[in-house]
Amino acid sequence: MAFTPEQKYELAGLFSDAGVHIIDMGFPSAAPSERRALELIVEGKKKGRIRPDLEIIVMCRSNARDIDVTVDTLEQMGMRAADCTFFIFTSGSDLHLKYKIGKTLLQLEGRKPEEWLDLPVSFYREANIRMATRAIAHARKRGVEEIEFGGEDGSRADVGYLIELARACYSAGGTRYSFPDTVGFFAPEGVDFYIPKLVAAFPDKPLVIHFHNDFGLGAYNTVRALHHGATIPTCTVNGIGERAGNAPLHTTVMILKELYGITIPGFRYDRWARPSPSSGTTSSRTRRASIPPASRSTLPSTRSSSRRPWGAACASCSESTRARWPSRPCSFGTRTS
Repeated sequence: MAFTPEQKYELAGLFSDAGVHIIDMGFPSAAPSERRALELIVEGKKKGRIRPDLEIIVMCRSNARDIDVTVDTLEQMGMRAADCTFFIFTSGSDLHLKYKIGKTLLQLEGRKPEEWLDLPVSFYREANIRMATRAIAHARKRGVEEIEFGGEDGSRADVGYLIELARACYSAGGTRYSFPDTVGFFAPEGVDFYIPKLVAAFPDKPLVIHFHNDFGLGAYNTVRALHHGATIPTCTVNGIGERAGNAPLHTTVMILKELYGITIPGFRYDRWARPSPSSGTTSSRTRRASIPPASRSTLPSTRSSSRRPWGAACASCSESTRARWPSRPCSFGTRTS
């Protein structure tokens, strides 16, 4: 499903009205229409149609061109690179590293194309870390302050390598790690295996989770990951997304609200019953809603023995004015793209 820039702007306004905290507006380096959508949304914030505290995320691959096009677009609007969060992503699984971006990594490393299938996975892992960290460092030089990063196909990746990749990206200037189940491969037991390890590796950092819904487990796996200490779940409005979609926003927030009595501060539940005037439905990717720590004891128990202690619940949860938990940042809100 594709939206025009005007539809994206209209949806951004609706999400703002509904208390959404973060929106993924799209991929400005991909097309003029994406850059126009960014321009409209930025203008909407200036005019007051969109809340000033609504965080805007722009997506970039791990290359200088994507970052430069996006920064230049913002500067042409009279904005700063620091006015948006940049999501700079790469791949995480060995399958993706060798068979999806392997030839790109070969080129960056100055290797011959015919070496593609002969080189060991270790080569692609190391080259990927160099590519990702160079991109993050470049974004920092261009004035970007908030950088989300992650490796696609995380649910089929070696968790030790994901931790190594994330640690390198933090050192390069990244600020928020995103862990995805790109192919909808996760069963709840996979969540139980991966998420505690990632949380333990970075106990003072937020953890984004992005789960697909191929087997109808997106919302349940999301809530289960929150129980293990993930802080920023990814949802989509009406569950739209690649293939069978992503964890649906309405399902996820209502599981939290009705089954566990957990409500999102500032989130306007009454607004989600109202359709978009032009499209008849509010359909766009919606991300970012995390559980107040004082409420996590109500979530379903698992076999993990490494439970994290929770502090007091936050009072304000917009990304730009985050309250602080005793041990990790609060990211309690919603995000759309």
